[in-house]
Amino acid sequence: MAYTVRKLLESEQFPKMKLLCGEKGLDLEVKGIRIIEIEDMERYLTGGEILITSFQVYLSCNDREVEQHFEDLVKSDISGFIVKKRKEYDPTGRRLSLLEKHCKKYEIPLVEISEDLHYWGIIRYVIMQVFDKATARLKYFKITHDNFNAFILNNNGSCNTASNIIKFLSVMIENPVVLYYGNLNCMV
Repeated sequence: MAYTVRKLLESEQFPKMKLLCGEKGLDLEVKGIRIIEIEDMERYLTGGEILITSFQVYLSCNDREVEQHFEDLVKSDISGFIVKKRKEYDPTGRRLSLLEKHCKKYEIPLVEISEDLHYWGIIRYVIMQVFDKATARLKYFKITHDNFNAFILNNNGSCNTASNIIKFLSVMIENPVVLYYGNLNCMV
């Protein structure tokens, strides 16, 4: 039996998830989950993915460009969107409105999560529902590896790089991470 967005919402694993629109698409099959990492993410989709975004990737785009990307994404046979509203990435709410317009038009579920909910728990849960255990581990490794590398590359030269990396890693693996100096004093 196929895993669907409806099953994700009904699982109550993430009680703060809220369906914004796209009720008719709740039974679309979920074949994977991806974070929107680049503006033209549609080039790398295989179909059936749930896409996660906070709109950060679209900061340098104007409304017309963002709308074109959303149009291309919804035409890529995706099964839904999970959005985390963050004022710093969508201060006017315009990006969310544009995405909602396309999700309504194409009957694709648009789910909102709270700002305090991390992507990694959702990704891990969905992957475990869609794939067998061995494949899920490989998929999760690939997603975390790619995102960790992107995080490292995007934060080079930052004075808080070590601290940011440790915090990011702690959230990603859902386990505390500590970094010590050679004299065993805690660095981060």
